[in-house]
Amino acid sequence: MDAAFRARLLEFGLRTIQLASALPKTPAASVLARQLVRAGTSVGANFEEADGAFTRKDWLYRLNVAKSEAKETCYWIRLIKKARIGPEALLTSAESENIEIIKILTSSVKTAQLKRPKF
Repeated sequence: MDAAFRARLLEFGLRTIQLASALPKTPAASVLARQLVRAGTSVGANFEEADGAFTRKDWLYRLNVAKSEAKETCYWIRLIKKARIGPEALLTSAESENIEIIKILTSSVKTAQLKRPKF
């Protein structure tokens, strides 16, 4: 993948940190904030790990983990949005970007699986 996508994932991780910081300091919001940051920053971290994979199988696994973390992040954003405990504009923007990232990762995984050698 190109440097632009890496930068996009880094910015998305930063966005999840900023979003979590904007949540109220209540017990429930604190739990959701931690989950959001953990999952949202993990997308880019796992993508970076995929770049350093030793085998194609490991690369594909890490790419799938990044996709899985992106899907989990989407869940936390939707939950925070549904609970009405975060800034609507930030949540909507993060959700849209998250969906685009999921689509890109899904497409990459599907393409890689099609090109996978048959044994």
